[in-house]
Amino acid sequence: MQKQPVNSASELLIRYGRGERNFRRANLKAANLAGANLSGAILREADLSYSDLQNADLSFANLSGADLTGANLTDTDLTGTNLTGTNLWAIYRHGDPSQVNLAVSSLPRPMALTQRPTAPEMADRADNSVAEFLQRYEAGERNFQGINLRGAQLNQLNLRAINLEQAQLEDANFQGTVLEGANLRQANLSRANLKGARLDGSSLDNANLTSADLEGASLQSTSLDRANLTAANLMGVNFWLADLQSVNFTQANLTGANLGGTDVSRANFKAANLTGVNLSGADRRDAIYDQFTCFPEGFNPLDAGMRPG
Repeated sequence: MQKQPVNSASELLIRYGRGERNFRRANLKAANLAGANLSGAILREADLSYSDLQNADLSFANLSGADLTGANLTDTDLTGTNLTGTNLWAIYRHGDPSQVNLAVSSLPRPMALTQRPTAPEMADRADNSVAEFLQRYEAGERNFQGINLRGAQLNQLNLRAINLEQAQLEDANFQGTVLEGANLRQANLSRANLKGARLDGSSLDNANLTSADLEGASLQSTSLDRANLTAANLMGVNFWLADLQSVNFTQANLTGANLGGTDVSRANFKAANLTGVNLSGADRRDAIYDQFTCFPEGFNPLDAGMRPG
């Protein structure tokens, strides 16, 4: 059964305290969230207009498409926060943008704090080597939008809060790498090795993960809206509270995966293997399956609101 959107600060904090992280389209207009810890929360398309977020911790949160008109963001921590498409007029409400920590946030291009190359420019640059990429990350750079790292060996690294939007990452090796709070929207990760990677709180909206290997990876509270996971290995992946709306899981192996509390509405599970999957509390309305879909024992897709396609 789908939970109703949050409509008060008290409800938000109670549900967050219980471990929930997906609060998409929450109605928090004029809410008092001063000093609140909401690190890693998914507040996509939320109404936070005129809310008090002074001293709040929104690090690594997903605020894409949120309305922050008139909000108080004095001393708010937005480190690693996804602000794509967010109304950021509130940053200037108190006259000093430096009051807000935006150091490594994913900002919409018109609001970028420094000049960055476009995606085509980044892809064509000669400095896309792995060694220089890692040196730049260690030096504090986080914006690598459009970078070309096809086939790169990037396993067992710490790449928290990195911006790899639209990056070319086909056949790259991220095994065991920490990518928490990363922006991987529209990235090409086809055939990438993400075994055991930690992607909690990251954004993979519209990403291409065709035939990628994510066995044992953690994607808690991750947003994968409209991502392509065709033929991906998702054995044992922890998707707890993830946003999986309209994801293409065709022929994917989800054996033993945790889909508890997720939103898989309108997802495509044709020919997918869902043996042993945890679907408790998941919103499965209008998710598609066919005669080749393998469900957990005793699971009735029609009773769950799914439909044959």
